[in-house]
This record gives sequence, C-alpha cells and structure tokens, in this order.
Amino acid sequence: MPLTALSSIEVSLYNTRANEINRFLTINTANSNLLFCKNATSIKSDLLINYNYNNIHLGEYLIAFLNLDLTKFNDFFNYFCTFIFEYIEDIPEKDRNKILSNLNLHTKYFDIEEPKHIVDSEVLKKYSKQYFENKEEQDYLLKMQQLFRDSVDYIYNNNKDKKLEKLSTYERFYILQNINKEIREFSKKYMCHYDLEFSLHDKNFMLNILENITNKSKNPLSDEDFLINNLLERNQIGNKVYGVGPIFKTLDIYAYFYIVLYHITLNKYEYIKKCNVCGHYFLSKKETTLYCNNKYTDKITCKEYGIKTSQKRKENEEPVYGKYRQIYAKKAMAVKRNPDIEYYKTNYEKWKKEAKEFISDIKSSKKTYDEFDEWLDISK
Repeated sequence: MPLTALSSIEVSLYNTRANEINRFLTINTANSNLLFCKNATSIKSDLLINYNYNNIHLGEYLIAFLNLDLTKFNDFFNYFCTFIFEYIEDIPEKDRNKILSNLNLHTKYFDIEEPKHIVDSEVLKKYSKQYFENKEEQDYLLKMQQLFRDSVDYIYNNNKDKKLEKLSTYERFYILQNINKEIREFSKKYMCHYDLEFSLHDKNFMLNILENITNKSKNPLSDEDFLINNLLERNQIGNKVYGVGPIFKTLDIYAYFYIVLYHITLNKYEYIKKCNVCGHYFLSKKETTLYCNNKYTDKITCKEYGIKTSQKRKENEEPVYGKYRQIYAKKAMAVKRNPDIEYYKTNYEKWKKEAKEFISDIKSSKKTYDEFDEWLDISK
C-alpha cells in the first residue's frame, strides 16, 4: 500500500497567503527549504530539522511538486525531506529517534520555543533511497503527480483545448470534479473550522506574553495597556494583525494539494500556467501568460526567448514580411555591386531605417502589415 500522511497539515487561508505548519529541513542554520534546492543530495554537512509556522505564498509547494522529476533521486530526496512526516512512522524506531529527537508529532509550538535537531544527512539519504527504489511507492507518487498536472492543465486549459477555451476556470473545475473520481475524493479528506477573530503573530509579542505570565497573575491578553503598548511597538515595523480565515486540517498530502489548487482557482488572484518554453509550472497574475521568468540560458529567460521566437515565427509566416526581406536583400546587393555610386548606399540606409521603424510600429500595434505592404510597393 502507498504510504499515507500520518501527521496533519494545517492551512489557514487569508487573502492569497497560506499560514501552514511548515516542517522542513534546512541547510545548517539557513532558512532554506530543501524542496527548492537543486543539488540537495550533494550536501555533505548535517541538516537542521525545524518544526515551525511559516508564511509561504499559497501554491508554492504545489508548484514545486508539479515541477519535480521524481524519477531522479535528487528530486525525490527533496520531496522526502520536505514531507518527511509522511514517512516517519515507517522508519525503524532507532533511526526515527535520531531524526525526531525532541520533536513531538502531535504538538504545536510557539515560534519562540520550536524544537530543533541536527540530523545526519546520510541517515536521510539512506531511507530516502529505500523509498525511491520501492516500485509501488514510486509508481503511486508519479501517478499522483500526473493526476495533479493533468488537473491543473485542465482547469487552466494549458493545452489549449478548443472545447474548453470559452469556459471559466470555475466551470472547468466543476467539470473536472464530476468526471474525475480521484480528484473528487480528495475534496472530502479534510476538516474545516472558522475562527472569527483577529490574530497577531510576532516573536517579541509572544516573549512579552510569557514574561508577563511569569511575573504577574493577571492575563496579559486581557490587559488593555499591555495590548496597546505592544501593538504600537509592532506597528513600527508594519501592521501584524490580520483576520483569520478558514482553517483546513488534513492527514493526506494530496488533499492538501487539492485544497491549495481549489483556493488558487477560487480566489482568481493568480493562475497556474505551464511555460511554453521549458514546460515548468508557475504562478502568473495573467491568465494569458505563456512563459515563465526562469533562465532558458545564462543570457536569456524563457519569457525573452519565447517572445523572440514567437515574433520570428509570426514574421516568417507573414507574406508581407517575406516581401520585405526580398527587397532588403536586393537593395543590399545593389550597394555591394556598386560601391562607388553614393545613391545606392544613401537610398539603402534611408529605406532600411524607415522599414525598421515600420516593423517596430507593427509590433506595438500602431500600424498594420497591410499598410507596410503599401509602403513597400511605393518605396521599392
């Protein structure tokens, strides 16, 4: 049987941010999640495992999951370390204690008292390798990844399916949940409750509370002066108070991915797109975005490359552009064959400059190819 998540994932959704239990391994003491590390298996030093609350952008883990190449050990190792609580109870107790020393799977902590423990990276690699080589586990993980890739592509019509292009993301999601049983099942694997209150998360505020509880019998959270003074202090670095939205809890990592996908679709603040150049998934503010901003080469991004090649393809397919290239070549050849006649050179330079300006105006929608065609007939 494929492994199941044994420790709950909690997601508090408000605006487009997610406040979730972010259990992850960090390189030495740096706040760096291994899920986004390109060469995690090459790390020779010990790792630090944290159990803490961390604000991340809604969808960040889902996007990373979609982009992993889980047939490669390095990517699987990143997944294993990031979601280690999905596997931890199947690891023998001796090594499990090495990994989770001073940690409690079912305890919540203040930011100021979160436990930390140094873990030998070789222990993690050992068990990650075992799961990676487990064909049943590997097949199930790849199946789930493909399920979510297909679901994202369907909802955001990343494959440009004509029968879906006039439907909204809501409508596509509605169809998906009706025709795909597996996705529909994930929509039921969570608990949800609302806290209709405002909250403040700040380390120094928590320290002040603990100090006052220790020194006074009165509850500091009912002390108006204490709250006013602390809020004024907090506001010096920005307002930390926010309204708490719905809180979702799930024991299933894929139900977590479903919740995130649902709320990204629901909020319409961002869209999950698939880059037409590199094929990676990314978040975009625009539904029509085609390219991500990742590096295509050391000198150019996917977006820059995509726009450049797309424009070139359009030009090559446009008959008027072909006509322009023919006239261009004839004028250049006339200059080459008549180097002593100034007219050819002057006419060529003037024509070339005006033609480039015309093409630039076409790209910025100031002029059309029909107008360019007329100009070519007159100027040739």
